[in-house]
Amino acid sequence: MTNSNPLITVAICSYNRHDYLVDTLTDVHRFKATQMDAEVVVVNNNSTDGTADMLERFDWTSPIALRTFNELKQGLSHARNRAIEEANGQFILFLDDDVYAEPEFLGRWIDQLEAHPHISGAGGRIIVHFDGKEPRWFPPILHSILGHHFPYGNAQQYRGRAYPTGAHMLIKKDWFQKHSAFNPLLGRNGKVLGGGEEKDVFTKMKTNGDDLWFFPECVVKHRIGASRLTRDYVMRQAFGMGAGDRIRCENSKDIFNWNWLQFIKVLGTFAYACIYILSGKFSASTVLFQFRYELIRGFYSPSRG
Repeated sequence: MTNSNPLITVAICSYNRHDYLVDTLTDVHRFKATQMDAEVVVVNNNSTDGTADMLERFDWTSPIALRTFNELKQGLSHARNRAIEEANGQFILFLDDDVYAEPEFLGRWIDQLEAHPHISGAGGRIIVHFDGKEPRWFPPILHSILGHHFPYGNAQQYRGRAYPTGAHMLIKKDWFQKHSAFNPLLGRNGKVLGGGEEKDVFTKMKTNGDDLWFFPECVVKHRIGASRLTRDYVMRQAFGMGAGDRIRCENSKDIFNWNWLQFIKVLGTFAYACIYILSGKFSASTVLFQFRYELIRGFYSPSRG
């Protein structure tokens, strides 16, 4: 039985991640909640790896309703917008299709929403979980691009440039109805590693003065497989982030501010590179410079790669 107005819709969008999605759904299936509390919406974004068949066969016995959809428009933003359209919940809790979560996870979110019913958006803690061994060449400062998110030690509003990460974020449904959904020009699209769609939404939220909170008690582990730990993948991701930032810039002031921020980050890159070199991680320093270069190249490239 489906509740037409649960507190939370857990939304998972997936593209050709069959094996990861099975594990994530297994954890979601164990969430301790009722159909009055939540529902689960899975959007399959034209997967060709058997995801559709798996969703039909999945042995779902949880009291929380599971509904699945196929979004024909390719791209993560399109898939997330379909989830928004189909969601019955007052709040939409977006989870990536490759996260681990404890059975108490959803209950912790419910507790936070009962304590902070006024919020428009929120994020939770994300711990990076390597399926294998972390490569020595990977700069630890770049763990954030793998999803690492723990900006504060206690519940509070996001400050400055900080905002939730897409692998684990919550947004009130009527915020989308009052403002706008995810920009389909931004975000990942098939094998193109675009970005910026979450930043776009949360920047608007902050500009509007809406309440945007971080709750460290709500935790997921974000799985990182070997395919995401190649230099080629990391550089394509950097390029996509830069391209997404360029799309978001609406005027010359935005472009100036972006360049000024990159100047500061280049200085930081030099500082971290020196630390890595002194600690014997020369390859990590090289990758860090390459990452910054590709991000800037993506910003100024006429195509999204």
